[in-house]
Amino acid sequence: MDKISSSCNFRFTRLYYRQKELALLFGISPRTLDRWIAEEGSKGKGVPGRMKLKGSRSYIWDPMPFHQWLIEEKLCSPVGNEHALAENKAIMANLEKKRINPESSQNQKHV
Repeated sequence: MDKISSSCNFRFTRLYYRQKELALLFGISPRTLDRWIAEEGSKGKGVPGRMKLKGSRSYIWDPMPFHQWLIEEKLCSPVGNEHALAENKAIMANLEKKRINPESSQNQKHV
């Protein structure tokens, strides 16, 4: 599996996303994201980028810290089974589609 540098520039159309939108954006199922939240919660940690909306039960997601965490903790860490490997390949393919060509984006504003 090719590694994606965590310092690559990726284009996100919005500053924040809802959980289902974030899952779709990164090519993962909402249930996978729920599982990761539960796994990190059992370790006493949280998934980076997840923010509670004050006065609501909803959360919003900042895609940049989530993207960094996804690459470092989930995609570049050793996989335990074939299902996890297939999941990682699908996510990597989706992230490759979002990669920005640095030469063509020098004068563009990054969102």
